[in-house]
Amino acid sequence: PFRDERMDLTDVSTSNPIAQIMNMPLFLAACIALIQRIKDAGKLILREKVLTIFLLWCLLSVYWSPFAFVSFKRYFQVLTAFTIFLSILVHTDSVNDLIRFLKGIFSVFIILSFISVFTVPGAKDLEGMWRGLSTSKNHLGQASLTAALVFLLSIKRAGIIQKAFLVIMILISLVLLNGSGSSTSLLTFCFIIFLWALFAIDDNLKHLKIGRTFSIMVFTSIIVLAISAWLFAPEYVKGFF
Repeated sequence: PFRDERMDLTDVSTSNPIAQIMNMPLFLAACIALIQRIKDAGKLILREKVLTIFLLWCLLSVYWSPFAFVSFKRYFQVLTAFTIFLSILVHTDSVNDLIRFLKGIFSVFIILSFISVFTVPGAKDLEGMWRGLSTSKNHLGQASLTAALVFLLSIKRAGIIQKAFLVIMILISLVLLNGSGSSTSLLTFCFIIFLWALFAIDDNLKHLKIGRTFSIMVFTSIIVLAISAWLFAPEYVKGFF
């Protein structure tokens, strides 16, 4: 957290000692945790075919990379994160337990990030965008968006006091998301809100037997508008991106 901004290309180091020290013990600890549930891990890997193919493709890309060693280190970082989450999933009895763990982690992260933005100069980048405890505004945007979704999933089964706390956490997460200025995370949030509104309208129109027809019409209209804008007004589309 609060890493200094790089002012010149020569300031970029070729390796991160902290990451190198932490990744190997984390990877080994996750592997040890998987030994007792190796069959469950194998079933999960076979079931999540798209993710498994993606990891194999990443490993294969090391072969033709002009910087094979650097590519392998990046792959090992991805593999470490995958192994850690896999070890958590095979030892979790229910999705509710997993959400409970994530809720506790994100609560601490969101609160400390929000406080740091107003108390630590390094919690903002040179353009004034918030990054909190993250290394960049994009990382803060991703974490804030994920935290808001986790809190939303937890709010249904929470008591009155817990609901009040979760609502506060959701609001803080959205404030951090907006302060980060991460366009990708903000667009993802808008897309999720759009889908939520669309499915909510579908549910309300089910008794009229037009719910699914309504969503199909909306998606078709969006596709037609996107293609029309790309064909007849490409300058606006390019300016948006």
